[in-house]
Amino acid sequence: MGLTTLLRGFKIPVAFLDRYLENNHITPTFGHSPIYNPPLWPGESTPRIDGASAFLRTRLGPGGADTLVFVPQRQGVGKATHAYVAFTYVMVYGQRRLKVPGDLPDTPPTGWKELREEMVELVREGEQGLLDAPGMVGEEGEDPVSMVFVVVTDEREFPFRGPFMRESDRTCGECGVTFDSWADCQTHCKEVHGINIWAGLPDDL
Repeated sequence: MGLTTLLRGFKIPVAFLDRYLENNHITPTFGHSPIYNPPLWPGESTPRIDGASAFLRTRLGPGGADTLVFVPQRQGVGKATHAYVAFTYVMVYGQRRLKVPGDLPDTPPTGWKELREEMVELVREGEQGLLDAPGMVGEEGEDPVSMVFVVVTDEREFPFRGPFMRESDRTCGECGVTFDSWADCQTHCKEVHGINIWAGLPDDL
């Protein structure tokens, strides 16, 4: 199963991202996508995010609380040369209406531009071509630190609980109560409000 994500942020060569992480004593990605639905550790109610994303969130402060790293993956082909650092994103399970700019706000957190610049400055001899790849430089009127991308990640499943699943997708539309997981929300909708969508594909998820 693959994961499709719409995100807003910047594109960066994997080599630069990993170099930046190593310089800050964080385990690099090695070109592999993080896992967005890891198993819960004993005593946890929500899974932990990957080390790279956790570090970038700390680096950016409260404004970067939703920062997440994405690395495209497709079975049968080599690793991606570029990754994406998103400050906002929408993961798609089957079908979804995208509200713009509401679902993908276009204002990055404080320090976002500087974060990209710090990574880009790690270019080495012979790597200049990586900076010329589509999506690295915006078209006229586009800001390369805040562009919209669609990323497909094979071998990664849609996360049905926070913190990767948006709070709005875990909130009952009838009474407004938010749950830890989509399954808990659907059980509530069935038992309390008599609404059952288990058998079909959700209309907006």
